[in-house]
Amino acid sequence: MATVLDRGLERDAPPELQVVGTKRRRGSLDRALLYILLIALAAFFILPAVIVLSTSFKFRTEVFTDPGSSLASQAWRTTCDS
Repeated sequence: MATVLDRGLERDAPPELQVVGTKRRRGSLDRALLYILLIALAAFFILPAVIVLSTSFKFRTEVFTDPGSSLASQAWRTTCDS
C-alpha cells in the first residue's frame, strides 16, 4: 500500500525531456524578427533626438531654409570648402 507521501512524489515527478530539432530554427527566425522590430523602434525614437541635436547647431536662418541638411553634411561642406 502506497503512502500519501509516495503518491505525492509520483505526481510531482519531473516531465520527460524531449529533443526538439525544428523549434530551434524557428526560434532563431523569431529572434531575428524581434531584433529587427527592436532596431526599428529604437530608430523611431532616437531619430527625432538626432534631428533636434543637428538643428541646434544650425544658424537661425538655416533652420527653416534648409531643413533637410544634417550636421554631418554641413561638416563635409565646410571641410570640402577649405
